[in-house]
Amino acid sequence: MVKWFRRDFISILTLASAGTFFTPMISKAINSDDLEAKIFPLFTNLPGKSTMKIKAVSQGNSMDVSLNSDIPLFCGSSFKVFVLTVFLRQMEEGKVNFDEELVINDDVRVLSSPVFGGVSGKTTALIALEAMMMHSDNTATDLIMAYVTPQAVREFIAEIGLTNTLIPDSISVMFSYVLGAKNGEDWGWEKINQEMNSPNLPARSIINQEQSSIASSTDFVNFYSRALQGEFFKQEETLTEFKRILRLPAILDKFIPSEAIGYVKGGSIDLQPQYALCLAGGVNFSADTWAYYSFMINWEDSTGKETANISGNFLNSVKASLKIIENAIYNGR
Repeated sequence: MVKWFRRDFISILTLASAGTFFTPMISKAINSDDLEAKIFPLFTNLPGKSTMKIKAVSQGNSMDVSLNSDIPLFCGSSFKVFVLTVFLRQMEEGKVNFDEELVINDDVRVLSSPVFGGVSGKTTALIALEAMMMHSDNTATDLIMAYVTPQAVREFIAEIGLTNTLIPDSISVMFSYVLGAKNGEDWGWEKINQEMNSPNLPARSIINQEQSSIASSTDFVNFYSRALQGEFFKQEETLTEFKRILRLPAILDKFIPSEAIGYVKGGSIDLQPQYALCLAGGVNFSADTWAYYSFMINWEDSTGKETANISGNFLNSVKASLKIIENAIYNGR
C-alpha cells in the first residue's frame, strides 16, 4: 500500500536541550555570492524541483541566500505549523483550550497516523497538538483543524501576507481529492484505504489549487522569522509553548548544528510517482543571532527505487547548508 506523508527518515525520539552559546555576529564583509556558490550546488544537483531560503540575522546585520524561493511547491505536513499557531492564538482569546476532549474513531481517522491510527476514544487537544507536530499524525491534525476551523487558518495566512501558501480543508479531504473525489468531498477512512490499493492512483497531481498543501520558501521564512520572535502572540507563555512544540521532532538532531537550538516542522509525501520533502523552521545560535530556513524538493520517480537515496541526499544538503551559514556567522567565511 502506498504510504502518505511517510517519515522514513524521522525517528520518534524527543530532542534533548542544546548546550551553552557563544556570541557570534554576522560580518558585513560576508559575500553572499560566496555563500551561494557553496550552497546552490547542494540542491541544483538533486532531481526534480528544489527551493531553499536561509535568512540569518545578528546584531543588526543580516544575510540571505535564496534559490527559487518564490516558487510554491508541495510542502506536505509542514503546513501544520500554521494550524498550531492559530490554535495558540485562539487559546489566548479563550476560544479553545488544551484540556478540550476530542473524540477519535473511524469517522475522523486518517491515513498515516502513527499515534492515533489504531486508537478509539478521547484525547486532549494538547496531546493532539503534540502528536500533530512531533509525529505528524494526520488524525490529530484533522481533529485540531476541525476545532479551530480551516477558514481561521486561511484567514491567518492571508492576514500575515503569505501569498504562495495553500492549505486543504482537511488531510482526509486532500487525500480524497487527489484520489479522484470531487472538490470538498471526504471519502472517509475506509474508502480512502480501498482507493489507495488501486493500480491507477493517483488520479490528480498533489500540486493543485483545490485541495493541497503548498508553500514557497519565502513564505516559510517570512513566517518563522516573525513567529519565533513572538510577533503573532500576545503572551510570552504562548511563545514559549510554540517553541517547545517545535523542538519535539527528533529529526532536528540530524541537521541542526550541535551548539544551536533548532525548531522545525517537516513534511513529505510518497505517492508514486510523486514525491516531496520539506524542512522549515529556525535556528537560534545565540540570544540575538538567528537563522530562519526553508528547504523543499518535489520530484517524480516511476519506480520509487531512488526515494531513500534522494531523501538522504536532501537531508545531507540541508545539514551542509546550515553548517556553511554557521561558519559564515562565526568565522566570516
